[in-house]
Amino acid sequence: MKHSSKRKGCIIVLLMILLQMSIIQNINAEWWSMFGHDIDHSRYSTSPAPDTNNIRWTYTTSREIESSPAVIDGRMYVGSADGRVLCLDAMTGDFVWEYITGSYVDSSPAVACGKVYIGSYDGRVLCLDAMTGDFVWEYITGDYVHSSPAVADGRVYVGSADTKLYCLDAMTGDLVWEYATGDYVHSSPAVADGKVYVG
Repeated sequence: MKHSSKRKGCIIVLLMILLQMSIIQNINAEWWSMFGHDIDHSRYSTSPAPDTNNIRWTYTTSREIESSPAVIDGRMYVGSADGRVLCLDAMTGDFVWEYITGSYVDSSPAVACGKVYIGSYDGRVLCLDAMTGDFVWEYITGDYVHSSPAVADGRVYVGSADTKLYCLDAMTGDLVWEYATGDYVHSSPAVADGKVYVG
């Protein structure tokens, strides 16, 4: 009887852990942490869509915004043509922080493990602290970076107008490898099953 009750206890604990993991995954699936939602660019979120077109808030920059926002952990991250990366409160639109790049930003940010990764027109791939906006590292390519980074398994994948696809270490910004495509790389890489796909 003792062994049976232990087994029941283990099964209940395991079910509770699995349920907890499922809830966490569902919560995470609501966030839109990078271009195309995730590394597969599934463009799928479990979040319910709005039933109306009522505006909740607006935030005005001094120039146009072509960057697609990333939304995670109650914050929205976006680049602007006025040379800024912005972090706003996702519910209220209140300003949280900005990072001035000094160059046009139309790359869409990717947010992972407390960091924001984004490209700029001065050829840089930037890594910023997601909480504070503080500079962490940069990698300088040979031309502008319109491509939106994808982050998977501790690596950042991003294209550049210098005709190369880059794989960088997400923690340090060190180059892991590069691939010469022969033409501009504007598209955002998709990562699935140990492979990288890019146009």
